[in-house]
Amino acid sequence: MTGKSHGNAEFQQAIKRHIPVGHVFKAVPFLFNHRDAKKMAVSLFGSVREKSDKKHSKTKTAPSSSRLAPPAAIDLIRSRGDSVRFAVRVRVFPYPEDVCATWILLAVKYRDVT
Repeated sequence: MTGKSHGNAEFQQAIKRHIPVGHVFKAVPFLFNHRDAKKMAVSLFGSVREKSDKKHSKTKTAPSSSRLAPPAAIDLIRSRGDSVRFAVRVRVFPYPEDVCATWILLAVKYRDVT
């Protein structure tokens, strides 16, 4: 192990070629050991509680504070600027014995207005 990422220079050059001057690019990778999309969404964006109203039907409320989203995901989702574009990339690597590695990359590109 050298402490350097393989292909890091190529990745940085690819980003620089596709992000216009004056724009900001942020990306955050997340790793899960399952393929359950609902569990991943809860982990990334917080949980949604269900509560009963007067007629006993279930309605969804705002995200619960019992499960906080990672600060990096919150920072990325709250990005503000002009020409904001979000992206999601998912790769699933299956292994024997029903084991998998699910990588999710959340990204945003925008023109900073501050």
